Amino acid sequence: MEITGKILVVDDEEIVLLSIRKVFRGAKYEIDTVQSPQLGLAMMESRKYDVVITDLMMPGMNGMEFLEKVKTMDPAVRVIMITGYATMRTALQSMRRGAFDFLAKPFTKEELSNIVHRAMQKGPLSEAAETAPQEIFEGGVLDPGRVYVLPNHAWARIEPDHHVLIGIDKSFLQTVGQVAQIELPEIGENVSQGGGCAKVTSSDERTYTLWCPLSGRVLEVNKKALAEPASLSGNHRDSWLFKIDPTGIEMEVENLLT
Repeated sequence: MEITGKILVVDDEEIVLLSIRKVFRGAKYEIDTVQSPQLGLAMMESRKYDVVITDLMMPGMNGMEFLEKVKTMDPAVRVIMITGYATMRTALQSMRRGAFDFLAKPFTKEELSNIVHRAMQKGPLSEAAETAPQEIFEGGVLDPGRVYVLPNHAWARIEPDHHVLIGIDKSFLQTVGQVAQIELPEIGENVSQGGGCAKVTSSDERTYTLWCPLSGRVLEVNKKALAEPASLSGNHRDSWLFKIDPTGIEMEVENLLT
């Protein structure tokens, strides 16, 4: 069987390592597993990996320190953080610092398989500072036109009435491929930062969760996006999914890029 990618899994719990190995049994990936960040870094000194999957909270070295060292050793490797609800803020901040994505516990084998599949695609990563500089201002948090980005997932654009449009980041689309179907929240529903706010099904029938960049109540849904999901481009002007009345935006933007 031809190997199509190499994965390093770092977790201090042996049962987690065994479970992840089981998910990818028969897949075209070569997998190494270790029980400490230090051993993970040692493995990276002698081998090159496409994807690193790591628990965010481990003894001996915190997730941010491990991420920084991993990205210094290999800027191209895509790091997936495994996190619990209590560390959601840290997971979001890890994406600001170069993590490709995170998986919130508990997760299914399909969610793990799909997120690794997306990470293995060679599309470019999010470049939030360059996506739409003409729309980004140096003023306040709620300046109309200001764009915030949850890297490799979604963007949020402030509207003149201080409501916020939410859309898919271009890098997410480039690693998912053509979108065949999309599920959006209902009008009146509350969405939370770091929580799932859309389900995206690709043409190869894989379903991915889109993490929401900001919390708030849904005011409007883009009917064209529902009817013509393949037309989504990731453009900050016309490729929005839904509009929210944000809550706690002043605190939440600290977890995003501009």
